[in-house]
Amino acid sequence: MGLISLIGRRNISSRLSHFQLNSVQLSRTTVSDTRRRSAIMGKKGKDGAVTGAGGEATLRHIKYREKIGGKLPVPGFIQLIAVGNGGGGSPRGLIVNMSHFKYLFNCGEGLQRISSEHKMKLSRIEHIFLTHSSWDNVGGLMGLCLTMESAGVPTVTLHGPPKVETIVSSARTFAQLRSLQLVKRDMDDGEYEDSAMKVEYVPIFPSSDSILTGQPQAKKQRLSGSSLEEDVAVVYVCKPHPRPRAVSLEMLAERDIPAGPHLSLLKDGKEVVLPDGRLVKPDDVLSPVEVADPFLVVECPTEAHLNSLVTNAALMKYEPNTEAVSLSLIVHFTPDSVVKTSAYQEWMKRFNSGTKHLILNEMGSDVASEAIYEIQAKLNLVHPQIFPLLPHQRPSNEVDCALQKDTESLIYGKTNLKYTYRGKEAKDFIWQDCVKLDNGIFIKEVMGSSEFTENLKSVRQNLQDQDTSGAVSEYPEILFLGTGSAIPNKVRNVSAIWINMTNDSSILLDCGEDTYGQLYRNYVTVAPEMLRRLKAVFVSHLHADHHLGIVGLALARYRCCVSAQSAFEPLTVLAPGAICNWYNTLHSHAIPMLDLVRVIPLENLYPSNQNKHESVYCKLLSDLNLKELNPVRVLHRQFPHGLVLVHASGWKLVYSGDTMPSPELIQAGDGCDLLIHEATMEDFLAEDAKDKRHSTTSQAIEVGVKMNAKFILLTHFSQRYAKVPVFNDSFSSQVGTAFDNMRVRLGDLKLLPLFVPSLKSMFADEYLELEEKTEKRRRQKQLDQCQEKQLQSQRE
Repeated sequence: MGLISLIGRRNISSRLSHFQLNSVQLSRTTVSDTRRRSAIMGKKGKDGAVTGAGGEATLRHIKYREKIGGKLPVPGFIQLIAVGNGGGGSPRGLIVNMSHFKYLFNCGEGLQRISSEHKMKLSRIEHIFLTHSSWDNVGGLMGLCLTMESAGVPTVTLHGPPKVETIVSSARTFAQLRSLQLVKRDMDDGEYEDSAMKVEYVPIFPSSDSILTGQPQAKKQRLSGSSLEEDVAVVYVCKPHPRPRAVSLEMLAERDIPAGPHLSLLKDGKEVVLPDGRLVKPDDVLSPVEVADPFLVVECPTEAHLNSLVTNAALMKYEPNTEAVSLSLIVHFTPDSVVKTSAYQEWMKRFNSGTKHLILNEMGSDVASEAIYEIQAKLNLVHPQIFPLLPHQRPSNEVDCALQKDTESLIYGKTNLKYTYRGKEAKDFIWQDCVKLDNGIFIKEVMGSSEFTENLKSVRQNLQDQDTSGAVSEYPEILFLGTGSAIPNKVRNVSAIWINMTNDSSILLDCGEDTYGQLYRNYVTVAPEMLRRLKAVFVSHLHADHHLGIVGLALARYRCCVSAQSAFEPLTVLAPGAICNWYNTLHSHAIPMLDLVRVIPLENLYPSNQNKHESVYCKLLSDLNLKELNPVRVLHRQFPHGLVLVHASGWKLVYSGDTMPSPELIQAGDGCDLLIHEATMEDFLAEDAKDKRHSTTSQAIEVGVKMNAKFILLTHFSQRYAKVPVFNDSFSSQVGTAFDNMRVRLGDLKLLPLFVPSLKSMFADEYLELEEKTEKRRRQKQLDQCQEKQLQSQRE
């Protein structure tokens, strides 16, 4: 240790100590530093992004890294957050939140929606670690990457089993990443290291003759080109770097050591001599050296992987009888069927008694969102049948309990459960931010508005005055599972409309990410039976927000059939034929889509082609009790189609998919009982709607009028209209607005326009903000027009 004398020296500059970010050779080319720096200067946008002259954006944390020369300090704060606990209908994922950036472990369907609700800034994620290539881990990855790209994230590094990145790259035909670079790091490159920690990859394999010996696996198996790579799982050993030792003010005071530049030298590990001749060593003034316990993230996906896990020498060294540091926490993504095996239980017991175990699997609480239940409780006041309480919020159900009870060291995670590794409340769980449902609080909030209560009273009176003569037919029953566009928000998921045709057959119109989660929240214990009743899924076009949920839905449907020991038939998917390319790729990477679904290209169902595929077409009509099922070409992108359904009993339903006003759809849907039409934007954004080939609310209503539709139901709202759209003069007694988890029959439709006054007052703050923004756009448009006229006049 060096000795530096301060006698006679008065002006010694202090030096800051930074940890150099280790350079890691990736298997893909990353964004260059030059490109990143070029985006620093400019206008600040969402999520702290700064837009540069070249149209690129640099997020705040990236800008900070560039400012200090790319050398981030060891984080003073590390917290693990269960962003999804894997309970019924819920995604599973773990965020490691640090001072300047984040890691994400696994990314199930619906994860970005939960993250948005709980304000977990996804734009700070720089590394995604996948424990296994199952859909439960990667189902939300495509949607997440698209959202991160829109937030200005330049690069994300993917860690995980070989070829897992192919699942994402194969989606490029419908979910192309234009600016975000997804970089895959090869597991054979060895452990990863940055300023926060080292992460060691420990692969585990399904049983084979070479690993059934019961002996520790001392030799690392190389993955590239290995026959075992198809089903490898990865255990991550995360080893945070110790924090730099801090100067203790108490110790300074005890030793009467003055402040000054010598403190920086002591922090650098140097001994110093004070002007009065005293020798001061770093241990005299610095906090104790931190013992940075590692933590594990584990998934043993099947019992076949157990031997490889429990005999792994790289993991054995963290057991108490070794000299290695004890583990503070093990996070288990392992399914319950494996967790309950005696081998897995014994393996867990081999670690120190102080090691905590956090379980994120299907045995956790089903409730992952508060916002979904809050808006449903409020809408239920308006009409309890059209907006029924979801099963988990009904008084007879306990919703906050996991299916297994916690112990002192074994915790079944809830969404938003936090474990602080470093910071205040270190090495402890924080429960207060977990989701709690209380209908009373939700209702009290809205009933506190006198305007709402008066409107509600008026609505209820109007409902009583309605002509109720004649029974309302039970079918078709239309359940909206997603009414938003592009990306999900906390109250509107992306497109999905479930139609119960009879008591034993259903069809699904579009199937955006997390459609199965939405279905589960509506039916819970009955969800398996509903999946078995599903006869077909119609995909209007190949934008990701309209079909990414099919894989998870099809897998859940298969599991339900196996569990019930009922006959399984592949799910019929009516979609543009180009979807087969993606399904073929998934099938070749351990997600057996070709066994789960049967694709009927929409092109085969055009009236001109129906005779060529008569047997397929007739079976489809028979399964759904339909007289006609006709796809219609519409005006959008990615092979767009609308759909016309004519039931054997005579009713006619038209679904637009995504489209501009379409003459062909108007002609095909003439005289329909119900038109469900997209209304992505308000009228003052007509030019934007045209550019993006969408419809405004008034355009959608006009289509219905020209179609002679008996009722028009609007859906697919831009997420700028999170709760309600802008109501305008085009709305009439034949126009209604769809909400997630709304159920309507044809006889209920006439009631929907009566709800408008209550909806405006229920969401008064949001609606007022919408009106102010609309008025601002109106003024700006008028100003732009005046300026254009002045310029034109000057040119003349």
